[in-house]
Amino acid sequence: MGSWEIVSAAGELVVTCALAGGIAAALAARRAWRRLHCWCLLFGAAMTLVVASKLAFLGWGLGVPALHFTGISGHAARAAAVFPALAWVLMQPGCRRRAGVATAALLALLVGVARVQVQAHSASEVLAGCLLGWSAAAVFIWQARGWQPPQRGAASLVLCLPFVLLLGCARPAPTQAWLRSAALFLSGREPSAARAPDWTGQPASRPALFSPSRSQASLPRKP
Repeated sequence: MGSWEIVSAAGELVVTCALAGGIAAALAARRAWRRLHCWCLLFGAAMTLVVASKLAFLGWGLGVPALHFTGISGHAARAAAVFPALAWVLMQPGCRRRAGVATAALLALLVGVARVQVQAHSASEVLAGCLLGWSAAAVFIWQARGWQPPQRGAASLVLCLPFVLLLGCARPAPTQAWLRSAALFLSGREPSAARAPDWTGQPASRPALFSPSRSQASLPRKP
């Protein structure tokens, strides 16, 4: 596994959902029910938009050809929502917390860049995912202003992250297969396999963004 694949794995479903669950657990432990409900609603709404955009293309071919847009990047959206929110929840108030949130947002952007580098998404899909995730995180942080984190929260995060990342590298969720099955069920027709050739103006059956060397086994890793 190359370096970009490892960075991309930080946005895997099992990794980001585990971290999102950690945020919920920290809020529940402090009985911050309003903030907990806000986080679950924002994260759930963002993921619903991601799934809806992908089903629209897979089931009905809806997208933006000029931008090579076939659906919001789930990796980018999850990372952009979870990383900054987690930094806010676990770090102590002050300059370090703000710096931590900014660093986490940049790390999410790096995950998006990795998705482009491994030819899983176009730049427009990654940008849409980052903007969606950052928006969810920003609203949550505004709602959670005044939050006091649990003691040693950041230290616990540092200890847990390597194990969560290894889980994402070892067991990527077959999200693309799930989405294709859902699209087939909802639309009643075979899901679109890739961007149409005329989206790129190239005669090849697949555009350069989706390299012919990409194996079919790797397709389920696109969320």
